[in-house]
Amino acid sequence: MNRRPCPARSLAFGPETPWSAAITVPARNEAERIVPCLEAARRALRGRGGLVLVVNGSDDATFPRARDWFAATGTAGLLFDLADTREGGVGAVRRQAVAAAAPRLTDDGVVLTTDADSRVFPDWL
Repeated sequence: MNRRPCPARSLAFGPETPWSAAITVPARNEAERIVPCLEAARRALRGRGGLVLVVNGSDDATFPRARDWFAATGTAGLLFDLADTREGGVGAVRRQAVAAAAPRLTDDGVVLTTDADSRVFPDWL
């Protein structure tokens, strides 16, 4: 059976203007690393788009730390908190993040993806 995970919680941040770029991040139990990851991604976007973070089955503070970071920085983005979706693994979570980003993009917009334990370079885009 092929089930799509349904967000237990979802939040949108920032203006609803179209994005020329989206950076998507799947995360599971990354409370200690999520803020540096989001900061690096925000710097790389330079105001040209938004971030989509999908927290998948975390039992730590990943979701509240990300929520507080989005609220404090005013960064455009989407934040999802899913129940544990081991079926399909990180690939399924990443696909969900890309699918959530797609409607927000301009016609020539791009989607990039990284991991919560990574920090992208400021000139990544």
